[in-house]
This record gives sequence, C-alpha cells and structure tokens, in this order.
Amino acid sequence: MKFDVIGRINNMRLPDGKTAILYSVYEAVSNSIHAINDRFKEEHAAERGKVDVNIDVDENGDVSLISVTDNGIGFTADNLRSFETSDSRFKYKRGGKGVGRFIWIKMFETIKVDSVVRIDRKAKRIRFQFKPEMPNSIVGKREIDEGNIELETTITLTDLRPDQRGRVRPSSYLKDLALHFFPQFISGTLPKVNITYRGETANLNEFISAQVDPPVDQTISVDFGEGAIDIRIAHLFVDAAISTGLRNAYLLTAHGRLVGDPVSIERKYALKELPNGKAYVAVVSSDFLDERVDQERLGFKLTTDQRELLEQAVLKAAEDFLQDHISKVRARQKITVERLIKEHPQLATQFENLDEYVSGLSPGMDDEQIGQNLFVLLYREEKDLRKRIDELDQ
Repeated sequence: MKFDVIGRINNMRLPDGKTAILYSVYEAVSNSIHAINDRFKEEHAAERGKVDVNIDVDENGDVSLISVTDNGIGFTADNLRSFETSDSRFKYKRGGKGVGRFIWIKMFETIKVDSVVRIDRKAKRIRFQFKPEMPNSIVGKREIDEGNIELETTITLTDLRPDQRGRVRPSSYLKDLALHFFPQFISGTLPKVNITYRGETANLNEFISAQVDPPVDQTISVDFGEGAIDIRIAHLFVDAAISTGLRNAYLLTAHGRLVGDPVSIERKYALKELPNGKAYVAVVSSDFLDERVDQERLGFKLTTDQRELLEQAVLKAAEDFLQDHISKVRARQKITVERLIKEHPQLATQFENLDEYVSGLSPGMDDEQIGQNLFVLLYREEKDLRKRIDELDQ
C-alpha cells in the first residue's frame, strides 16, 4: 500500500491559524521533554532538563521562525527512525501519537534539525532537512564529529505557508504555553522552559510558580461500566490573571498534557467571587483518559454516558473542595430568599424548608435569578390551581 503524506495531513482534524502555530510549539516542546526524560529520567527532568523556545515575526507580524532547543538525548537511531515514520508507535506508552510533525508540515514549508547525539561514546552532530512529501524524507543528512561537546538538539520551523499568513496574531505565548504545560508543572516534571518572543525572554516555570498555590491532590473512583476506575484530581487556586483558560475551570489531561479546551465552571459556582483575586483550577488525569485520547489530542474517545459520568464526578469533587466558598454563597442566597419572602409573602408557599430550597439552588444564581425562579414556581402553582378549579366547575 502506498502512503500519501500530504493526503494524510489534509484528511486529519488539525487546528488552523493561531491554534496550529501554538500546537507546532507544543509538539516541539513535548518532543524535547521526551528527549530530556530519555536522557535524565522523568524524575530528574525538572532539575536537569532545559528547553529554549524562540519565536520571531516578520514586519507584518506573521511568525517567521520557531526554534526549539533542548539538552535531551538527541536524534539517536531509534528517534530518527520514529521521526521519519508516520503514526510511529515508538513513544506510544508515553502518549506519543506520531502525528505532531503533521502540524508543522501544515504550517511551515521548511523544517530543519540540528542534533548533537552520543554515538559509541563520541559526540556527533546530525543535520538534515525534513521533507515528508519526498520518498526519503530525511534530506541532506550530514554527520560531523564534535569531540566532547554537550548534547543539544534544535528544531527550526520557517517559511510560513502562504495560506496561513495574516491569520496568526498571538497575544501572549507565555500564557498559552502556561495553560498547555500547566499539568506537567503541577506534577513536578516540567523542565526549565525559556520563551523568547520578539526578543523578550521569560521563564515559563517562574511565570507559573509565581501565580499558583500548592495543589491538593485527590483520587476518586468512577465506574464507567467496567468496574471502578481511579481518577486523579489536583485542586488548586491560582492568580486570576495567569491565563484565561486557567481561570475557574477543570482541565482534562492525557499523559501529562492538556487535551482540548478547559471546561469553565465559573458561573456554576460563582467563582468570580473568590477572594484575593484568586481563581480555581482542577487538573484531571487517569490511565483511563490516557488510553482514550484521540490522535490529534483535541478530545477523548468516550461514549455519551462516560462523558456524563466523568463530568459529574469532577464537578462533585470540585464542589467538595470549594465547600467553604459555596457555603458563603449559600448564606448570601438565603438572605436574598428571606428578603423576597418578606416583600412577597406569597412566595413562601414554594418550599417547605428554606435551607433545603437554598441548597438546591445553583451557587451561580444571583439575586435576580433567584427571584425569577421563585415567581416562576408561584406562577406554575397558580396556573395549576386555576386548572383544577376549572375542572371542578365543569
């Protein structure tokens, strides 16, 4: 069977515009993290690993270059074979889908690799250009003896494709990368990541660290129909300004990486009212999710029932963690109901127990919504009463 790489890319569910540019960076950094884990082991990655991301733009504001440099193990023979193989299963156990390079190809015309690796205890520099549309996608490969220099690999993406120009106007790579690699930072496995954008350099780890409180870890069990499954949840408070996606939401992850978009629960639990400019984040992980992430890392292969069970479990855990905040919201809602009853005594007929009624309200309901709820219930009661009276008169 012949394989058409370009056709494969065109048929894939890949993001466009800014999101695709960001995914290009995500995939390159993730590859760097894998290489660092191979060299130093995951438990030492945060201490010894280093990744430098550089993003340049042209005079029109379009991305002109993305380069990602790491001090990982480099392009060994196994990594080179995997790089050249579509849908490679080489990194399957750590979540690699073998399709990250397709996003690069979709966005950029030129992909270059410069890697210093250790071969037979000697350092060799391997350079080549990656052209997947050609039968031999590793083009112009050269190997140079380098003596005893440090291992280092750089992936460079240039020549943004014409159909992508004018579509990419990122506001903050730092915040976007903070969102995507937040789970790995929380787990303590994120290497040092420096990001240079338009000549200004910032450290991703320091940016996140300065804006998060220590996480509270929890493990819950959920039965998705095949027995109890462990779901791990890290609850924590962050500064609300850290990232829009990290503000009052839960994050579903696979193999330590964010999958899809964060799920906002801000309105449901009135989280804008959290004190001291804080926001809430829950990071959700599980072997169950690792096994069901889709190829493009944009979602999970779950049934409707499984999705609902997962969401119910995560929301219950979040509600328990936020109980102090929710109790304060309930107290305020109770005062609202008491005031409404004082002003409109007929509303008292809509419940037998005030505390039970308030506990059934969504914490996100404001005073006006609570009033609307009570008057709707009263209207329905009166409508039902009129109907019964009319039936008696017939």
